Parts: sequence; C-alpha cells; structure tokens
Amino acid sequence: MSGPITCPADQIQTSSASRPCYGRKASDDTYRPNMFGGEGILGWTGSGRLSAYAGAGYTSIKPRFDVNFTYATGVLDDTRVVLDDTRITAFIGGALRVSPRAALTAELYSVPQDVTTIRVGGSWSLRRGS
Repeated sequence: MSGPITCPADQIQTSSASRPCYGRKASDDTYRPNMFGGEGILGWTGSGRLSAYAGAGYTSIKPRFDVNFTYATGVLDDTRVVLDDTRITAFIGGALRVSPRAALTAELYSVPQDVTTIRVGGSWSLRRGS
C-alpha cells in the first residue's frame, strides 16, 4: 500500500517550518504489513458434560513503513520504520455443560512476550443438544 500517509494533501502547509507537513506536495509513503501465522488446536470431548482443548501458535511480524516526504526546504524525509519480531502463543480451555443447552466456559490464552489472559464465560445453544 502506498500513498500520502504521513502528510496527506489536506495537511500540507507552508506557514511554519516547525509544524508537521511543511512542504508543497503530499508524501508518497509505503506500508507493507508482512505478517503471517497460524495456530493448531487439539480438542477432547469427555462423557458429554466436559470438553477441553489446547493449542499453540506462531506469528511472524515484519512490517515496513517507508516515509517519502520532501520538505519545502528541499530536504527529503526518507525515514524507514522496521520491525522484525515473532510471537508464540499457547492456550488451553474447556467447557462444562450444565444443561442440554447451557455450558460454563474458561480459557487461558498466553502470548508470553506480551500478555496472558483468563476468560470465563458461558454459552447457550439455540438447539437442544443430544
């Protein structure tokens, strides 16, 4: 994706060199998200009341952002923002069926480099289970 991201045409100004977008022409920046990943899950259903799952995942994060803006003074801003990172995820969860239509659920989801969350919830089925 490319276009005027840092300094769109409606932000260009020539009144003050100390303010952003001091120039005569919109920027022509480039952004490439460069991300991919996946998760795998194994599930188990017990006696009909219990079910559980566990899984793991991997994400490669390598976005690139290239600024291309020429100030009114003729100086080119060609700043490049680069991130090369990866993330591993791990999660486990389950459900306890408390009636043919209702269940209590819980999940532990972790991205160890960033955050771990615990989610507790419930579900209600519109169709009666067997």
